[in-house]
Amino acid sequence: MSSRENVAVIHVAKYLDGYDRLCDHNCMFCMERMEPGDSNESLPVLSDIKSAILQYITEYGDITKLYIAGGEPTLRKDFSDIVRLAQNYCDSIVLSTCCDYKDSCKTINMICDLGIKSVATSIHGSTKEVHDRLTGVQGSLDNTLGAIRQLSNRGLKVTINSVVCALNIDDMPQIAQMFSKNGIPIDKLTFTHYIHHGNAYYHDELKFKVDEYKNVLSEVINSCDSASYEITFRDFPLCLEERLAEHQEVVEEINIICLNTKGIIAIGEKAPALLKEKCHQCSLVGECPKYLMANYTEA
Repeated sequence: MSSRENVAVIHVAKYLDGYDRLCDHNCMFCMERMEPGDSNESLPVLSDIKSAILQYITEYGDITKLYIAGGEPTLRKDFSDIVRLAQNYCDSIVLSTCCDYKDSCKTINMICDLGIKSVATSIHGSTKEVHDRLTGVQGSLDNTLGAIRQLSNRGLKVTINSVVCALNIDDMPQIAQMFSKNGIPIDKLTFTHYIHHGNAYYHDELKFKVDEYKNVLSEVINSCDSASYEITFRDFPLCLEERLAEHQEVVEEINIICLNTKGIIAIGEKAPALLKEKCHQCSLVGECPKYLMANYTEA
């Protein structure tokens, strides 16, 4: 891996039993089919996290970028210690966070004081009705937008992911413009076609036929050039709109540093690309000659 970027992610807020995560949200399309929790018990300890990082580096080389992810990492009582530990082994740290903090001022000050320069977070609707329904937490939209504004104003790079499903696809044009309209500086907004996996297994109401919304995609793409931030698309069939290819998200190859009940395991393989099933929620599947997703080659 020494000849290219070595990007890794470590999930520090998943319980070691493998069934729950430390998180205040219960997003309907969460990739993890687990219940959110509020206890710091049974989380991987700092020494095990260090061992996993060192084992990974030994086997796969120096890390060029490290995502600290959860659940919600900032809910850990030793979050600051984890970040300082990670900074010993990687200069580029990205915090994956919901930005919906119970004590927003305290948490944002902590993030900034630790020297974190980049955060990745999510917005799934331009209104409370849409976003809060999908996260399962009332008030989450207002809290998240407020935190994003503060983090951006303090010089952090903020990227937004918006997971697209049946409950918010009509809201895509409004989501695309909401940061400009509200004067919230961000670096990038990515629309990601949701995967019917994990928590989504329990929510069939998320399903939709993406080819029935070509007009919505076209409207969003029309706003790309005028936006003050980059807008990209991930895992949408390119055949639906010829301009999708120009705005496709470049997907990093991210390696998982895994912590589980069987011991510390470093995985130097690409994170599972479940969307290689291709175009799985399109009425044209089986007839379309392309089967081309935004980030993958033809089948």
